[in-house]
Amino acid sequence: MDDLTKKKRVRGGHRASASKLVAKIMEAIPKASPESPEKDLVWLRQSQITLRDKINMLKELDEQVIDILSASKDEDVDEQLGKEIEDSDEAIAELERTLLQLNDALGKLGGQSLMPMLTQTNLTSAEGNLDQSHVSISSAGKIIRAKLPKLRLRNFGGKICEWPEFWHGFSSSMDNNDQLSDVDKFAYLHGYLEGPAKSTIAGLSLTGANYKCAVELLKKRFEKKNAVQRAHVNELKQLPAVYKERDTQRLRKLYDSCEANNRTLKALGVNEDSYSAIVVPTIMEKLPEQFRLTIT
Repeated sequence: MDDLTKKKRVRGGHRASASKLVAKIMEAIPKASPESPEKDLVWLRQSQITLRDKINMLKELDEQVIDILSASKDEDVDEQLGKEIEDSDEAIAELERTLLQLNDALGKLGGQSLMPMLTQTNLTSAEGNLDQSHVSISSAGKIIRAKLPKLRLRNFGGKICEWPEFWHGFSSSMDNNDQLSDVDKFAYLHGYLEGPAKSTIAGLSLTGANYKCAVELLKKRFEKKNAVQRAHVNELKQLPAVYKERDTQRLRKLYDSCEANNRTLKALGVNEDSYSAIVVPTIMEKLPEQFRLTIT
């Protein structure tokens, strides 16, 4: 089986699965009401996340199929490409229409607290948007609400040195937000995780009771101070070398990476003397020869 056939077969399986999910969602929406059992509302929220993930996965598979076709030397490749793009657009459009209907239904059922990340179908998995408001009281005693710029929180894929930054941002905007229920916090958390991090909490159903369990599992795996320290030291040791003196772009990137990791290690309370003997010679070897001579 060639690669193109394999990709199309996998995509066909995901399209069939998504179609079944759409049918179930469209059947459940008319029956949903604020008085519906909590398990039915939880299922709708879970379906919202699953459908969004399906859309992203199908888009990725579509791109892979189109890339393979584009590299083909067949005479009728242009016709195949046109039909492929048209079919992909129609399939994705149908799923996105269903997702929009589901988002509207959840909003009417009291799901307005769900963040834009869960209601915008064109949002990439790499970043999410959170609306922030700052409240202050004027000298006249009036409450003034200032609209602040959107806060961007990066997804967490399991890179241990990125855990502190991710969790500080998430806990500040989500975990400590008293206006959010635990089930909504879990929905946000689930949407921000990918790769090994997402696998860590796989199997936990989207319920308020499981939110704290999910947080504990993530902290147990990624909140390890010594491991974070080692990860930053390894980052310094594995920085790409720069061989040309005039390659200012790569030299700047090397410098910025050194500074960033060094500042993080200081913030973690790591003494420079404990790693400089290993890291400094390694970094010196990554610099152009003239730079090394000048420093020496």
